[in-house]
Amino acid sequence: MDNGGINERIRRATLEDIPAIRALCAVMDAGHVAGLPELFRACDGAMRPIEFWEGALRDERDVLLVSESRAGSVAAYALLTVHDTPDIPNVVPRRLGILEDLVVHPDHRRSGHAKRLLERVDCEARAQGAGSIELRVWAFNEAALALYQSSGYADLQRRLSKRL
Repeated sequence: MDNGGINERIRRATLEDIPAIRALCAVMDAGHVAGLPELFRACDGAMRPIEFWEGALRDERDVLLVSESRAGSVAAYALLTVHDTPDIPNVVPRRLGILEDLVVHPDHRRSGHAKRLLERVDCEARAQGAGSIELRVWAFNEAALALYQSSGYADLQRRLSKRL
């Protein structure tokens, strides 16, 4: 069966995947610069140091997943963090997942990597007892908005900005 050019392999990331993940972060950062140049600027190097990713691999609350291309390279990654809400009197106690990142290399977009990563993120969050997953997405990122909405995500909060 044709699977749209992607391998069926979505797996937990390893130390060996960190360079590819950091390269995908550079793609994400460039998208932010292009989408909101008044907020983001290009910089040398990765925004998150190697130690951040090593910590994500060690922390039991973090789930760092990669989706491999048919050739076996890292085509996409997702970072999920699961935690309990803070003990605040007016907040209902619950465990939730936060989808921190989901990035697909431009050469592999629209081929199912993101959708399949989201499905695996759901499974991982459920396995850790999360009752929901939340994420943030920039308004300019219409493709991501469409993906998340088609996967069942809905507005929870809106953050507005006004230029002065």
